[in-house]
Amino acid sequence: MPAPTGMAHVGMVVKLISSMSKPVIAMVNGVAAGAGFNIAIACDLCYAAQGVKFIQSFANIGLAPDCGGYYFLAKTVGLAKAKELMFTARPLLADEAHSLGLVNDVFPPEKLREKTMAVAKQIAGAAPLALAMMKKEINNYGASLDETLTYEAMAMAMLLGTEDFQEGIKAFSEKRAPVFKGK
Repeated sequence: MPAPTGMAHVGMVVKLISSMSKPVIAMVNGVAAGAGFNIAIACDLCYAAQGVKFIQSFANIGLAPDCGGYYFLAKTVGLAKAKELMFTARPLLADEAHSLGLVNDVFPPEKLREKTMAVAKQIAGAAPLALAMMKKEINNYGASLDETLTYEAMAMAMLLGTEDFQEGIKAFSEKRAPVFKGK
């Protein structure tokens, strides 16, 4: 059965986050409930302020999860914990979400933006073609070992021929930061 048009559009946001070549970072500084929770965990990285709450609130309002909640929550915390969080709608504080692997790190609210932007800046300085290949394959988590090794060999062969690789090697030998151009 196809999704109603409005819900299909909501799902497209999550699909875009997952399929785009650049890493997407969530910065949560308020309650992440329902779709907000699911969009946050659909991102490649998620940082939260201390005291922030995450809640799969759907059961409390007579709805079922959207925005990839079934997929990303179970993939991150496992099936049993995903069921518990969905069925009970129990709120998680940021520190518990971090301990479950839903959040990469938790910072004081006044430091959240600074710390998250530092990570974003570090990633922005990395080789974009390599990042795209990493994101594509890590999102294919669950592939067989043979499929993974085949992808790795293909990615390595392609990246070895890039200007970015040459720049990375040159910068390493010159003991300086590389300047990647995505070529």
